[in-house]
Amino acid sequence: MLGGDCCLLLGVFAGLRQAGRAAGLWFVDGHADFYDGHSSPTGEATDMELAMLTGHGPPGLVDLVGTPPLVVAERVMILGHRRAEDDEDIAEELGYLPAAIERLDARSIEERGPGRVGRDCEARLAASGPAWLHLDLDVVDGEALPALTYPKPGGLSWGGFIELVRPSAASAALVGLSVADFEPDRDPEGVHAVQVVEALANALG
Repeated sequence: MLGGDCCLLLGVFAGLRQAGRAAGLWFVDGHADFYDGHSSPTGEATDMELAMLTGHGPPGLVDLVGTPPLVVAERVMILGHRRAEDDEDIAEELGYLPAAIERLDARSIEERGPGRVGRDCEARLAASGPAWLHLDLDVVDGEALPALTYPKPGGLSWGGFIELVRPSAASAALVGLSVADFEPDRDPEGVHAVQVVEALANALG
């Protein structure tokens, strides 16, 4: 599934529930997306969709299809967010995360080895059942991919992105894949679009 931003996940997990399928979530994203309507610096729903998916948010959004949560916190892995020390807003947002949600920042992934991290995370989440893979392209460093809504430094390299994603994309537990947050208006020559397509082809191939 291709989408403008990460809010598409609310529809994805509502649809999975309607189909009678529970799933975990590999959440590959430059942000935790765990603000609420009061704490978000932008007020955008895309700041808070992971919070809503895990049952933290207003009625009418957290209970789209039955009793929340749409995905339990213990079955979510956040991979590639920026470090708390990079920005006070990041530190604040990470402070809202429940302890049950496993997460690893982009620099730690690069330091440990993206392929190794990807294989480990695939094995651990897949062991508990089906899972969805979500790719917010802002997980890539803003210098490598500036055609984003909010390009930021401190993200993954293209090579790191590919290595991290490849094990989950090939997992027998995978039920679906979503990609979000490419800004074509910031890429008039299509140079970065080619990079995105090539990276996805490598990761999925």
